Amino acid sequence: MGACACGEKKPPTGKTQISADQQAKINETTAVVKAEVKEDVKEAIEEAEKAQADETKSPEEKKEAKRKVKKAKKRLSKLEVLERAREVESMTLDDYNTAIRRLHSVTGEDPTNPGKKMCLPEGLEWMTAMLEVLWPSIRKYTEKTMREQVQPAISRAVVAYGVTCDITNFDLGENSPGFGPISARRVEGLNGQPDGGLELSLGITYRSNMSITLSTSVGTIGVQNINFLGTLFIWLRPFVDEMPLCGGVEMAFVNPPTIELDWTGFVGNTMDFSGLQTKVRDIIDSSVASYCVVPNFIAVPMHPSVDPAKLKCPQPEGIMRLTVVGANDLPSTDFGGGCDPYVQIKVGAQTWKTKSVQNTTCPQWEETHDFLVYNQDQWVVVDVLDHDLNASDLIGTVKHLPVNRIVKRGLAEVPLTKDGLPLIGEDTDGDDTPPCTIQLKAQWIEINDSTPANDDRLVSVHISEIKGLPTGLETPLKIKASVGTSEGLTKGGVAKPGSWSDSEEVLRLIRTQKGIPAAEVASMLSLEGNEELIERALAQHDDEWLLQADSSMASWWMKNSYLLNWQAFPTEQDAEKDDRVQWAGSSEETNWPLCSKDELNKRKAYFTAAADVADWHYKITTNLKAHKAATEPYYEYVMHMHANSVDDVKLEILNKSGAVVGSTTLTVTDNAVGDEPDLVGPFEVDVNGTKCLVHGSATVKSLVVATELPSNWNLKADAIDSKEFIAWWKDEVYLEDWHYNKEEGTKWTAIDWRAGKKDRASEEELAKRVEYYHEGADHVIGSGVTPSKEGALMACLKAGAITWGDYDVLIGKLRGEPNVPTIAETIEWVNLLIIAMWPNIKAYTETMVRTKVEPQVSKAAKDAGAGMKMIGLDVKLPKVDLGTKPPHFNTIQVEKIAKKNGWGGDYDGMILTLHNASFVSDIDIEVEVIVTSALGTKTMKLGVKNVLFRGTIKTIMKPMLPTLPMIGAVQVTMPNPPELVMDFTGLTDALVDKIPSMNRLVSGTVVNSIAGYCCVPNFIVVPMAPKLIKPVELSYPRPVGVLRVTVESALHLIAGDTSITGAGSSDSYVNIRVGSQTFASEQETSLNPVWKVNNTRDFVIHDMDQCVDMEVFDADGVLGGSDDSLGAVHSKETVIGGGVDLIRRGIPVKALLRLGAKACLALTKKVKDEVSSSDSHVVFESVPVKGNDGQESQLIVTPSWLNIVNDGTRNLAYLLEVQVDEVTGMPSPVERDFSGPFKIKATIGPHNVVSKAGAARPVNVDTAQLLKTIVKMNESGVSLNDISVATELDTTVVEKALVLKDGEEEKWGATANKCITKNKAAENPQFNQRLYQVVPIEEDHEAAQEGRWHCPIELSILSKDDAEIVKTTITYDVASNKTSEGAPSIIHGPFTIPVSIEDESSGGLMSMIGFGSKKQEPYNGKWTVHGSILLEGLKQRVMDAD
Repeated sequence: MGACACGEKKPPTGKTQISADQQAKINETTAVVKAEVKEDVKEAIEEAEKAQADETKSPEEKKEAKRKVKKAKKRLSKLEVLERAREVESMTLDDYNTAIRRLHSVTGEDPTNPGKKMCLPEGLEWMTAMLEVLWPSIRKYTEKTMREQVQPAISRAVVAYGVTCDITNFDLGENSPGFGPISARRVEGLNGQPDGGLELSLGITYRSNMSITLSTSVGTIGVQNINFLGTLFIWLRPFVDEMPLCGGVEMAFVNPPTIELDWTGFVGNTMDFSGLQTKVRDIIDSSVASYCVVPNFIAVPMHPSVDPAKLKCPQPEGIMRLTVVGANDLPSTDFGGGCDPYVQIKVGAQTWKTKSVQNTTCPQWEETHDFLVYNQDQWVVVDVLDHDLNASDLIGTVKHLPVNRIVKRGLAEVPLTKDGLPLIGEDTDGDDTPPCTIQLKAQWIEINDSTPANDDRLVSVHISEIKGLPTGLETPLKIKASVGTSEGLTKGGVAKPGSWSDSEEVLRLIRTQKGIPAAEVASMLSLEGNEELIERALAQHDDEWLLQADSSMASWWMKNSYLLNWQAFPTEQDAEKDDRVQWAGSSEETNWPLCSKDELNKRKAYFTAAADVADWHYKITTNLKAHKAATEPYYEYVMHMHANSVDDVKLEILNKSGAVVGSTTLTVTDNAVGDEPDLVGPFEVDVNGTKCLVHGSATVKSLVVATELPSNWNLKADAIDSKEFIAWWKDEVYLEDWHYNKEEGTKWTAIDWRAGKKDRASEEELAKRVEYYHEGADHVIGSGVTPSKEGALMACLKAGAITWGDYDVLIGKLRGEPNVPTIAETIEWVNLLIIAMWPNIKAYTETMVRTKVEPQVSKAAKDAGAGMKMIGLDVKLPKVDLGTKPPHFNTIQVEKIAKKNGWGGDYDGMILTLHNASFVSDIDIEVEVIVTSALGTKTMKLGVKNVLFRGTIKTIMKPMLPTLPMIGAVQVTMPNPPELVMDFTGLTDALVDKIPSMNRLVSGTVVNSIAGYCCVPNFIVVPMAPKLIKPVELSYPRPVGVLRVTVESALHLIAGDTSITGAGSSDSYVNIRVGSQTFASEQETSLNPVWKVNNTRDFVIHDMDQCVDMEVFDADGVLGGSDDSLGAVHSKETVIGGGVDLIRRGIPVKALLRLGAKACLALTKKVKDEVSSSDSHVVFESVPVKGNDGQESQLIVTPSWLNIVNDGTRNLAYLLEVQVDEVTGMPSPVERDFSGPFKIKATIGPHNVVSKAGAARPVNVDTAQLLKTIVKMNESGVSLNDISVATELDTTVVEKALVLKDGEEEKWGATANKCITKNKAAENPQFNQRLYQVVPIEEDHEAAQEGRWHCPIELSILSKDDAEIVKTTITYDVASNKTSEGAPSIIHGPFTIPVSIEDESSGGLMSMIGFGSKKQEPYNGKWTVHGSILLEGLKQRVMDAD
């Protein structure tokens, strides 16, 4: 870590990159994956070929073996094309790494295998991209907060010291933090307990070009260009079977992060000349290390069963006993030769130094120290320094030496470096001079709970709190524990959470003591030192102090958020200079005008008083906490110490200055088993003559020299495992840039690996490097031809190594297009977290079903049975088993929505896509329905098991805002209906046997329900800033265009029908579906049909990832028969995990458009469409359909793309957009026995579109008060009908309210709420919907083509039975309805529909709209549809879909 002087470094720009160390970790992972893929493929080929040659195998087995060979070779070809693409630089190293890792999981086994222990490091480009989109909002909000809240606070804080301080510049800069790589592994629970946990390691990189400047009365202080590099470890443990499922979270850096910053102003100049750089760096280093570098953890307990002390101070994994043996050939640093070297070693936040050896370049120390090790990835950082009276000089260093590797090596001779190059000693004889080295000897000491502790022991002292301390001590107090030469020190004691009284309660107690002197009140309430605050409280009147404003004064500006920003402006001109004046206006709207002077003074008085109250509560709370921290300090801290002998433990209480104020000695004997404490407090300590109690415990565990390393350590060979020092030029970063030029060489070939040497390497040395790099880079391409960059990506696409989405991303990057999406990245760390937590999730869910869901379902069933006059109805859940297989996520991708917004941000939002999330479950759920009647009791069993659910989920976050919550809304949808397969048991199983299509019928019903709820164009919407965003804009976003599909012909179909002569034919037709839009062509009787009539359909497209589902059927003319499928279009896409090719129905819109006119699509059928508990990877395999002539069946279609373009040219069609908000003016249902729900239909000629049913505005009725009102009105003689009208309840509900028994009020309240909601939906139905309909233009309709169309549009209101009640016609003049720019303009409603009903009898129109059968008065009214209409032209653009 280091600090840089002002002006020495240019601000970093561009996208934040991960560190070289983090990149090396990803590259290492890629190498492992590549080797595993090649080995697995080789074994698969050998095994399959052997089976194929075995004469004992059946033809089916040989066929399967042949298929396996083909599949294995295909996987190998995917790897080869990716390597070629990287060689010609078609993709970045990050994208190449991602694509390689996606070919194969780390173990090659079931991705949901519960025994999976770890996942390889993965990139987090998707997370970094999300932060890039959020960054302008974060930047804007932070700057505003600093200016409006932090700046005033700083000014108030320093004014008492006679100093002024203003933030003259605060800019976070354009560069956002970057994340990745991330990896995960399963770990033990707290203190080695087997309750389970997960460890995440997250790389964090922040190369900031931020700039902060403070102007003070003593000068200018500034900071700029902050660089932060580190790997944050996060431990989730232990997992529990109750919410929140995770007992606690620990966070820490296992190695100190690198932090660099430039100082500006007088501080920066002072540092430049005074040598304070090192001191500032050391202060920052030690501050960060003491806060969040192991053994210091940030701990967040999340479950009461978790000991916060064990979470904050977990037991180490073991102890590394490190001996510094000596060093060879160090360079001389002292005048006259020689040096006085000593060694400083850091492991996490632990630091240890050897003694210095005087006047030598080959020192021998032979000194040993024990380091507590918490993670195998901790580094041993070795600094060899020359001792000096003033300051020690660095001789050489060893950085980033992992604990696991040095422990594995045992005795290691490690090269020293300086300034990134090998350190060379005094001997300069030739180029073969070896670098300086240091000899280290490491031994692993494991913690053993099973044997009694010997002399070598781990002593853990747990300090909870201290009780009974006298007052007047210098705080905060710390506790020091020591045993032998080992010491431990707690943090400063704090107030125990919840141990002090609430400030409101303290105020109430003080106010009860009026007339008593403040000093006596302070003594009674243990508030010594708070006399001034007590006097303030006693002096105030109730109304003034508590500011109990009456309702007439309660205004929008009486909020804490405004209190924080309050500032009185003496004049109107002063107010206009400050943007905080906005809230001083007279309303809550934007651009508020200034309020009157009297109003401003009233607010000033209120805010001044409110500020006094807030100040009093803050001070009293602070003082109460400080008092508790001084008299009853709370710690919950564990000190782990290594002892070499059976010594007593000494406890000392230290004050703020470090002086001992009390002590005691503990004798700890190992007499407990496992993790139980061996000595339990409290321990008595004398503090200034007062006996106080230290609550805590002590534990002793045996330490044993390990015979083998921990099994969970991930060991890999490196330079330490080789006797020969690895040359600097063999680093992968040089391999990537290698280009051999014999005549000129390259930059690095001319640099010798000795420090400072710039001479050209010898011919022999150069030849050695050329050989190494050519062999290592493997530049020889199998075909002998170097492909173009785009050609290499196309080869990857054709081989299935990347998807179409990947191809678009990579092509966009090659072409330098801005804001291309991230490549789809694996998220195995998420999957591993789910795997680790699945037993707990399963246990919790099953318990919830048993204790909460089943009783509620049973009660609802019994109530329903009682309502149906049945003797008994009950529902039980005898079997609820979520199975062993958790959900699995394949890849994640982020797309930035680039659009400059009004406040200066670069992005309008982002789209996060989870590709092919799946749930391949061995779930087993059984439901029993018990019906009791006069004929007896009948039990029906219904069950489902082995469910497969797979689909892609998109989350759209937009627009971006410059203030909290920074995102205007979140929309969740699925581009296509999910795939669902399930097995049935019980009655449903029997129905499946009797009705073969039952399985598909039930699954289809579920899928259709999901599609109607959250599949495009339906969105689940979560408004984050509802005042700024209209709901209809979120729930019904505008389409991106229109897909026109023309069905041309089909070839080589199967004969579905057979004539008397034996000749076959099919009454074939094509069914096309895009989301909820469907189309069926005319029937053609032929095996090679050609469609010419009714063969074109337009589909409104909202997402280019929507799939076009096409299937050819043979129409069955038999009554009750079903049409037979002759084949469907399936698209093959590579999905992450094991290199499995998954098949899905349909073809994406973008992929279909790429095929162009008369696209020839193969018709296939699935050969596997079920799921079983033994299946790890369920694959929907498909095979080509062959017609009667033996040739493969094909469907020929022509796709084209219609853009919504209004440029004055000829239109091919129009897109009708009807927005329906609500309908008003309809009669009250309770007045006219009238019911809904209603729908809206828009019609142009033969084309129409119908809305969903209208709903009621959200109602929240106080049913308890409503019930009292009904009873009171009834007692006053009001009729049932009048009560019904007044309360908007049906008369049956009113009647029930008057005869309620005790305990039935809650059930009646739910019924009343439903009734009111139903009636409001009929009287004032809310739609908030947009309806879209494509209106094709006939060829001879020149007026429509040229934009001269007077288009009649009918708006109809439909009954609950979809019958037309009333309608009106609106004429849309395409020519005149235009904006000043020539674009079509919106016709805004309301649109009024006169309604007149003269018939007083039942039937007719009255009956249609739900009027009851009783006699009604004639009805005349006006129903008003609120909304708007827009008609836009559509023009063909074939290539715009790309």
